Amino acid sequence: AIKTLGTGRAFYEHFDSVTLLYADIVRYSNAPTGMPPWEVVKLLNDVNNLYDALLEKHGLVKIRRSGEAFMGVGGCPTAEDPVKSALRVALCAREMVLATAGFRSSAGQRVQIRIGLHSGPVVAAVVGTHMPRFSLFGDTVDISQFMEATSTIMGVQVSDTTAELLAIA
Repeated sequence: AIKTLGTGRAFYEHFDSVTLLYADIVRYSNAPTGMPPWEVVKLLNDVNNLYDALLEKHGLVKIRRSGEAFMGVGGCPTAEDPVKSALRVALCAREMVLATAGFRSSAGQRVQIRIGLHSGPVVAAVVGTHMPRFSLFGDTVDISQFMEATSTIMGVQVSDTTAELLAIA
């Protein structure tokens, strides 16, 4: 990507099959009313560091989203067997839920998470010139986000496509 961008051309690449993990922190329990913004930031930073370590452990690439939501991908930027990437993403999702259940901030606060998984094609691209960002585009992203949004709290909702890959695994 860097070489392509260095020539002044846009970078994008199609991937036939990746598995996306879309996660969102949905609730802070024990949060005092009027919690100062810096404490919210510290809490979210601690949780994100926990999740970053799990994505790295499972060989997933983190795709920055906004606020309390983020996305991890298996099978990109290096294409791999769809079954293997789906399994790695599912194992990471499971560990994220377990780690969240055991998480306590320095002030004793807890958080809850929802996760959605979906597998399919995407286009990976670097967008922007001032602050370029590596991101993914396509229906697969939208479906993984929908799976997260309709998941149960502290649960992982898996699409039929991903479930079929996991059944093969």
